[in-house]
Amino acid sequence: MGINRSLIVFPFPALPDIRKLRRAKGWRQIDLAEHSGVHEVHISDLERGTREPGLRTLSKIVSALGTTLSEVLRGL
Repeated sequence: MGINRSLIVFPFPALPDIRKLRRAKGWRQIDLAEHSGVHEVHISDLERGTREPGLRTLSKIVSALGTTLSEVLRGL
């Protein structure tokens, strides 16, 4: 049967790096949404810490930002 990876969540400390990486690219949240396929409201919620990302969502976001999960999660 396997693990439902969409239910695996990550702690909030990874998320400020996402905002920092997005801003370093000069992207607005809508730009990241378009590149990642993750809804803009979801990205906003993640960056504000009102929502935790699932593995699939976080993977889409970091891929769009040109980095890896290991880079974003380093030091947690």
